[in-house]
Amino acid sequence: MAGRSPTWWPFALVLLAIPAIAHASPRHAYVADGGAPRYGPDAGHYEFANLSAPRNCTLRRSMSRGFDSLNPWIVKGRSPLSVYNWLYDSLLAESPSERMTGYALVAESIDAAPDRQSATFRMRPEARFHDGRPITSADVVFTAGVFRKHAQPFWRTLLRHAEVGAPDARTVRIAFGRPVDGMSLLAFGTMPILPAHYWRGRDFSATTLEPPLGSGPYRIAKIEPQRRLVWRRVDDYWAGHLPVRRGAHNFARVAYDVYLDATTELVAFLKGDTDIYEIRDPRRWATAADRVSASGGRIATVSYDAWWPMGMNGFFFNLRDDRFADIRVRQALAMLMPFEWVNRTMLMGGFRRTASYFENSVYAASRPPDARERSSMRRFPDAFPPRAYDTAFVPADAALPDGARRRLRAATALLSRAGWEPDPTTTRLRRLRDGRRMDFAALAFSNSQEALFGAWSAQLRRIGIDARLRVTDPASYQAKLAKGDFELIYRFYIPSGIPGRDQVRLWGGAAIHPDGGNGLGIDNPAVDHFLGKLVAAPDRAARVRAARLLDRALQWGHYAVPGFQSRHRRYAYHADRVVPLPPRPGRGAALNFWWCPTPDINPADGDQE
Repeated sequence: MAGRSPTWWPFALVLLAIPAIAHASPRHAYVADGGAPRYGPDAGHYEFANLSAPRNCTLRRSMSRGFDSLNPWIVKGRSPLSVYNWLYDSLLAESPSERMTGYALVAESIDAAPDRQSATFRMRPEARFHDGRPITSADVVFTAGVFRKHAQPFWRTLLRHAEVGAPDARTVRIAFGRPVDGMSLLAFGTMPILPAHYWRGRDFSATTLEPPLGSGPYRIAKIEPQRRLVWRRVDDYWAGHLPVRRGAHNFARVAYDVYLDATTELVAFLKGDTDIYEIRDPRRWATAADRVSASGGRIATVSYDAWWPMGMNGFFFNLRDDRFADIRVRQALAMLMPFEWVNRTMLMGGFRRTASYFENSVYAASRPPDARERSSMRRFPDAFPPRAYDTAFVPADAALPDGARRRLRAATALLSRAGWEPDPTTTRLRRLRDGRRMDFAALAFSNSQEALFGAWSAQLRRIGIDARLRVTDPASYQAKLAKGDFELIYRFYIPSGIPGRDQVRLWGGAAIHPDGGNGLGIDNPAVDHFLGKLVAAPDRAARVRAARLLDRALQWGHYAVPGFQSRHRRYAYHADRVVPLPPRPGRGAALNFWWCPTPDINPADGDQE
């Protein structure tokens, strides 16, 4: 609210008296799982950075949705993701080529406690916001305060019990106040640092289209809501000489045009109006094959393997709805998901089925259990069917690969044993004891799974179930999720690099969940037991074992109808305008380190400040 200080502003001035804790010596980097960073304190830059790349050209990109806010930290509004990447600096810069690693940026050193429950950051005296004001510890304390109160749920949860203090202008101390994993400290280190003097008198909880004051490598040069956003590189950027920034941000300007229709976005790229196109949908890209071939090599593609944990995505049941409390019902509905047919005929074979809650990580139960795991599983015979002891889990439809008719028969038989039969007059599936129908709506905030859901609903109709996909805006979606106001809900759970207590909040039952139970209504003794083992794991080997057992308990509980995901990111680009980094195991696209082959191309189209 302009004109008066928000109620949280005094918090930024309080220097919390956090007791000094015996830490290791200050370091230039932080690795969340306790390992060693790839680069030492004397490394001048990332090995893949091109220090001689031309730096005087404009990159033209597209956005697949409009925006009505430049505040990406709150639930309200739609904001361009690049606000996060370019406008604000943080204490640490997360490495693009290492897992769970951050290098000193605004901080010049980090002194983390051996248990990773607290840390002291020493800040660089030269760190500056774009208006020339220094970035101080009071700005970090201020940011923690407003994020705790107003930011998206991830940040509010991270900071809920944390004490963040500023003993002096260049020192920040954080103590989490409860057991957390090492990723929490990395998340705090990579939290953007907001300028307290700019936000004084402004309402952080509100959407805004006023370009905010930042400290990062770019500032906003031009904004046309729902149409265009142009970034201009900061010529006197304070951190340009640091190892984590050398060779990065090689484009003098980056201009984003909004294309509300995905087809139009692709056509614009093929015409040459934009320089890079992320290939999210293989079906749409296949239609461009002739144009790409006719380009004579000017349009090229590059693919980067995913190296981050991908987790479980799919349609999750609300177990508080008594129709879905019976595992036979959940398994039967999942049997009718025709993923392989959809992937082959509609998705050009470009996706893989999600199967694990820790997909694409060492914690995934992707192989049959070993003898030690089987021994632990036998303590909970009700949680695991006999085949779980010698096979790895696959989604229910993939377990019956012999065709739709067999799956229909198997699903119908399961539903019948659970007390569900077609109504003889309407053929609609109903529960015999009370006549309740199985019809349901699945809640989502995007239509990314529309093709899969459409094919699934067609199969469900064959046994008398009317299933609909209900797409709503993100704020309404979050509100309904928090209230449990859904039947099925599409979720994408991405685990932290080091799973721990975060998993308790996701899956824990009333006995161990801090709020009396998870939002899906899961209450499984096996899940709770393995969650306890995960939280108490004394070392990495024990943590991996506990996570895999937890994964198995969740998989065989059939709490979700798994969706699909891509194990790589693929980009098309105009080779005469953009040079990408070559693919390399263990590193993503690192788009900030791409460059243009020659200077002075792609004029800025009058988008100067």
